[in-house]
Amino acid sequence: MASEVDKIIETMEEGNHFLLCGGAGSGKTHTLIELIQRINEENPKAKIACITYTNVAADEISERANSFSLKASTIHDFLWDNIKAFQANLRKGIIELNTNIAEEDLLDDVEIQYREYVSLKKGVISHSDVIKLTKYIFEKHPLLSKIISDKFDYIFVDEYQDTSQEVIDILFKHLNSKFFDLRIGLFGDSMQSIYDGVGEIETDTITNEDSKRNLIEITKVLNRRNPQSIIDLANKLRNDELKQKPSIYKRAPNVNEDGTIKKGELTFLYSSSTLKNIDDVKKSKYCSNWDYKNYDDKGKPFSKILLIKNGLIAEKAGFNSLFEVYTKDKIVGAGYIKRIKDFLKESKKDYDIESITFLKLLDKLTKEFNKELNFNKAIDLIKDEELNYCTIQKAINSVKKLYPGIEKILPTGSMYTYIIANKDLFNIALSMQFSDLLNIHLNKDKLVGKKKSKNSDSNIRNDEKDILIKYLFKIQEIITFYENRNINELLKKVDYKIELGKHKSTLKDKMEMLCSMTNLKIKDVINFADSSGLLKIDSKVSEFMSSKAYLIERINNVNFSEITNLYNYIEGLTPYSTQHGVKGDEFDNVLVVVNKDKTPQISVCYESLFENKIVEDKYFNRTLNLFYVACTRAKESLVVFYEGECSTKVLSKAKEWFGDENVIDLDNGLI
Repeated sequence: MASEVDKIIETMEEGNHFLLCGGAGSGKTHTLIELIQRINEENPKAKIACITYTNVAADEISERANSFSLKASTIHDFLWDNIKAFQANLRKGIIELNTNIAEEDLLDDVEIQYREYVSLKKGVISHSDVIKLTKYIFEKHPLLSKIISDKFDYIFVDEYQDTSQEVIDILFKHLNSKFFDLRIGLFGDSMQSIYDGVGEIETDTITNEDSKRNLIEITKVLNRRNPQSIIDLANKLRNDELKQKPSIYKRAPNVNEDGTIKKGELTFLYSSSTLKNIDDVKKSKYCSNWDYKNYDDKGKPFSKILLIKNGLIAEKAGFNSLFEVYTKDKIVGAGYIKRIKDFLKESKKDYDIESITFLKLLDKLTKEFNKELNFNKAIDLIKDEELNYCTIQKAINSVKKLYPGIEKILPTGSMYTYIIANKDLFNIALSMQFSDLLNIHLNKDKLVGKKKSKNSDSNIRNDEKDILIKYLFKIQEIITFYENRNINELLKKVDYKIELGKHKSTLKDKMEMLCSMTNLKIKDVINFADSSGLLKIDSKVSEFMSSKAYLIERINNVNFSEITNLYNYIEGLTPYSTQHGVKGDEFDNVLVVVNKDKTPQISVCYESLFENKIVEDKYFNRTLNLFYVACTRAKESLVVFYEGECSTKVLSKAKEWFGDENVIDLDNGLI
């Protein structure tokens, strides 16, 4: 029987493109690697581009393929590499696509650059701009299509379902021509579409005009990863015609030594009293013997607990205070600073915000409503009214009656409560330049960043962690090297240089001291790392710290142990992960925790899935795909725990999917 690679080669030789569709655990990436190697064997000069969703995936493909003719990169990096040389066209595109940008803003000496932030007037574009500009240049300048077709013989897209519709349009509207020798291949699975990508592609929608090539679908149905019970569950979850079968190869992970297919363990747990939690599940007989601390030969933990929200992971993994700094601040970021920024934009007030403190700006705005009033007096009015009305909102409404419109520049009720509870912190913000406060961006990506990539060039744009967090990670990294006695790597990373024999002893003493400080405050560890010469604070870190005093004050007073815990989480050294963060991974045992709460940020709500609330397509489809991905990570045992209230509809659906005998109430005493 012809392999998938044989079918792909035959399809391309017939002049067509291909779409390889395979369910979880089918080995799509293995087929991609095998195809690249086959092409290299038959035509060593062939140029191959492979584009994927993350730098981690690009790194893996590069390492496994080991091909000098392969260029693997993220979608955005691939597009940018092919348009960045056309600076004049880029400037023109930015002007035409953005009504608030004029020609005088982007003169010929302004270089268009791709970074993780946006500043169009300075020529700095970000992820979404890259796609828009690429589409613009392809449409305005057909020559670009010819340039790329001459540059590459093959363009392969890994995890195509997470690619945007705009990128698919670029590939098949501009590069799909019989006059180009270029072949395009898509690898993926529509059921694993968990981002805002194209999802499913109907091959017959790719036009078949005289100048076009066809897109032929090739299917992989064998599953090499999951035992039979989980394959059966996965097939019930799929909403298409693809139904998987267990692998027939003896060396596959889901095949026993005698050639039989592993059955696997499948369990759905709930608590009728709603009193049981994740810790109870971990202690139950279904999970108590799982190994959370050791790792396989690929560095993956044997067991993993998959949650929806990063906040719960921060709590469980031990970096909750840091997480709250970056996600729950009511002053900077999306807090009070943004409220004032939005007011200035709406009212078109002309203040020199580049050279004015936050307090002076607030005083100026307050005096617009009464010349005798300043900001602190306005806050005192709220305090006085709060004593009369007992609630903050009623107090603010009362001040609003005295000075109509002033509520637009006053903090909201929740902001006011936060400010009063954090007076010292707010005073730091008041003393800072307003422009500096505007440049403090707080969100989970600034703390957690993206998955680690070995490609240092790609990290410039795609690791979004703050400069200070990166510096703190370097400190934790040398601590880890020292504790693991990885001295060669330690010597590469520390600034302290070994020139004489006595320097080794000194370095040992310094590292012992640093390791003993991990339960102290972050500021103490930073000061020692710098003053000891182990890791000097460079100009970038120093500039970051001086311009973001507010953020530094918050981080300084967190225990350094939270950096250790965050570092371990990022490196995959904890049992916890988000469900969307393990795509492409596999573990012996998997605990998937679900509940009925909505998570709007990623359009997930398990209640809609288990109760068949299909009217909410956005939530239903995304949740179904995410659940499919999470469940199919398991190679031996899968436990799904429905946390909180579990309705009869939920139980009915659970029994349909898992089987009556596998749906178990943790309150029945048999745990």
